Order: sequence, then structure tokens, then C-alpha cells
Amino acid sequence: MAVVIVTTVRSQGAEYRYYLQVAAALHRLLRRCPWCRGYRLMGCNVDPRPAEHWQAEGAASRLVPVVRRFGGGGAGQEQPEPEPEPEPEPERFEKEKQDYLFCLSRGLALRPRYVLVLEDDALPSPDLFPVLRDVLERRLAARDPLYVKLYHPERLQGFLHPEPARIVEWAGVGALGGGLLFFLHRRLWASSSSSPLAFCALAALCMLAAEGYGRVYLLEARRASPQLYSVSPASHCCTPAMAFTARGAARALRYLRRRRCRPGFAKDSALYEALRDEGDTAYVVEPNLVSHIGLYSTLRGVIGRPSL
Repeated sequence: MAVVIVTTVRSQGAEYRYYLQVAAALHRLLRRCPWCRGYRLMGCNVDPRPAEHWQAEGAASRLVPVVRRFGGGGAGQEQPEPEPEPEPEPERFEKEKQDYLFCLSRGLALRPRYVLVLEDDALPSPDLFPVLRDVLERRLAARDPLYVKLYHPERLQGFLHPEPARIVEWAGVGALGGGLLFFLHRRLWASSSSSPLAFCALAALCMLAAEGYGRVYLLEARRASPQLYSVSPASHCCTPAMAFTARGAARALRYLRRRRCRPGFAKDSALYEALRDEGDTAYVVEPNLVSHIGLYSTLRGVIGRPSL
């Protein structure tokens, strides 16, 4: 397995040391992972002035070797020929796509079975690799997906998000909860009534309670075991953490090279468009296997200091 951290210098939030947090967590988890023997962990510095990225190029590079997209050289390992400086610099959404292509291709060049690509503010959860093993080697072993998403924004994980699978899941929660309440009602109050209306009312009550509590919090119960994690067709949005098979990574490189990104059409949109146009498949794992800890965006320019 190749594990690649895509990173760049941040004009805001450097004091939070996102890259160091993510690199340290991955290094610790990989050393404890029997399935990950022979892993290669590396940083991928895509900043046009790579020497200024002190977090990646400093002492951490002794443990996590770094490849550079620009400027040549790198810490800890021999480098392939770097790409030339951009002329002129591409639009920032297109540059983000090109950065991702570079890092994914460098991971694939190591000839791994799987490539895991994380952005430098995607902090892995402790069960990342046991769940990945179950998903990639058991549940999706015969399906050859383009990619497996390991993160989806919590604000888009509710029952009312317009995805058919969510509606079915919500109805299932109502049917199960309503059935249990209906059974208890008949047992405790010795009622012989089997009114469908009463069952429907209890099911609707359970659905409202589940939505009020929040699907994101209900999903946390699945962390009890890797086998309980949900795997469903991937939806649009966001690429902080993506797992690829070697063949899936090669296809993703080919698809992305055919598409040019722009405002409103970032690399996640390009990948999702490729799924439809090429008839490929992709999946998302829930609950999230990384936490998106970044409060500052390297893509959307300078933003105000956030407040909680």
C-alpha cells in the first residue's frame, strides 16, 4: 500500500501544523497495522516554492519522505524528474487537479496494490486500516471500483439529503422502531388491536426522532466493528481522503487528464462526471474514516479567522 499526503504551504493556520498532525497519526497507525506490511508513506509537496514548506521539508522528512512537484529534489529518497514551473500559473481549481494527478501518479509509480491519498488536513481515525482491509479485500474485492471515498461532509449525511439510499434507510429505521414500539404497546397494555394506522404513526414518530437526533450520530454506532461500516454508492462532493486500487488509480488518472477544472467544477466534480460518462463505479464508507480538521482553505483564498 502507498499512502500519500498532498500538502502545500498555508497562508493561514500554519500554527495548527495540519501536515504534522496527519503524518504523525498515519505513521503511528501504519506501524501498528499487520495488514499494511511493506507500506510506503510519503508526503507530496505541491507548493510552487517547496523549500518554504518547513513542516514537510524539515525534520519530519526523516520519517516521511517527501516528493516535490516543483523545484526538484526532495527529502529522504531519490526523486523522479520534477515538473517544470507552471507558465503561466493555471487557474487554482485546475492547479489543484494537476497537483492531485501528480501525487496520485507518484503513489502509483511505487507499484502498490492500493493507493491511499489524503489531503494534509484529513486526520485519520484509529480504525482506518482495519476498515479499509474489510472494505477493499472483502466487500469490494470483486467490483474493481474507481475509488472509495473515506469522507463525506457531515452536513450532507442527513436522512433528508436527496439520495434514494438515505430515504430507504430512514424508512427502515421507522419500520424497525415502529414495529418494536407496536409490539411493546400490545404486550404492555394487553391490546389485541392491530391497527395499521397505529403502526404507521409509531413508525413516523421513530423517523422524526431519528432525524431530530441526527443520522451522523446514529452512524457512530457502526464504529463498534469494521464489518458494521456502511458502504454505498458514492455521491458528489469532496476528496479529503480517497482509496484506490492500482487499476482504479490508473483509470482516475486517465479520466482527470481529459477534464479541465474551473470554479464550480473542481476535481471532485470531474471525478463524479467521469463516473457517469464512463459507466464506472465508486463507493463511500460511513461513518467517516477521517476528520476534516482544516479551518482554513488553501483553495478558496484568504478567509476570515473562524470563530466557534
